[in-house]
Amino acid sequence: MKLDLEIPEEEETITFEPLPAGWYAAKITSVEDVTTNAGDAAVKIFFLVENGRTVNSWLNLGHSAPDTKARAIRDVESLGRAGGLARVGDSSELDGLSMEIRLTIKEGGEWNEVNGYRRLVSSAPPSGNAAPKGNTPWLAQQ
Repeated sequence: MKLDLEIPEEEETITFEPLPAGWYAAKITSVEDVTTNAGDAAVKIFFLVENGRTVNSWLNLGHSAPDTKARAIRDVESLGRAGGLARVGDSSELDGLSMEIRLTIKEGGEWNEVNGYRRLVSSAPPSGNAAPKGNTPWLAQQ
């Protein structure tokens, strides 16, 4: 195989640093039913954020602790409401929904945690750190 490549002087840097905390326009690109290491049924949700990054969230719907399970159920309700659903019969129904998600930086500063969902409002951009809503062509791409 013949290769005729010019090698750039510097390699493009890809960062895995967490995104700054705040609200971001996002689209759910994948929903997976998973089992945690403890054997609990959970849902792993992947979000494509407006800047092209992907973040994910685990909702532990089968946790043995009632408070943890109740929080996961509230999160599914909030996700559905933010995505415009009146009912969620199966986790796969969340796939493809667009909304705003609130990202925080997990203790230790190594990754983002999704801890809020709200409807994507076309008339106002998210607070401070996001692109204007009228300019979100990435939402239609997936």
